Amino acid sequence: MITSQKGVNIVRCKLDRNKWGSGFEHTSSYIASGDNATVSISFTIDSDFMGTSIVNNAEISSADNDTNPDNTPPMDIDSTPDTEDGECTDPNDNDTAATNGSDDYDPAEITVQQVFDLALIKTFASSSTTPIVPGSTVTFDLTVYNQGTLDAYNVRS
Repeated sequence: MITSQKGVNIVRCKLDRNKWGSGFEHTSSYIASGDNATVSISFTIDSDFMGTSIVNNAEISSADNDTNPDNTPPMDIDSTPDTEDGECTDPNDNDTAATNGSDDYDPAEITVQQVFDLALIKTFASSSTTPIVPGSTVTFDLTVYNQGTLDAYNVRS
């Protein structure tokens, strides 16, 4: 079984054509010796996310060498399934030959493109007295627009 920790900034995920949900577990019914199996997952990033990257983790959480649910599964010679908490880094990222227990766990960093973009429009205030003559007080309205994906704080104009 493969388990992916959804993470705090991912609001839902999708496994192949299955329904969207809060996380996923997938069981491959059979993988021949020397072969591999691939499963596709999709994630939706929280629309309020303000960072530039998210780390998502996946792990082999269980496996067996037969279809008998009543016997003890075999021991993986170089790792222990379902022992990661999603917080530790993987010193052997994408290395299936690692022998320090990390070849059954793999994080992936998702780069999130963010834009910081403010715009300003200055308009003559309708409350100003016209015609403007020497000694008149002129008032303008300044409107600041946040056209980016990141929140803006302490904006001075």
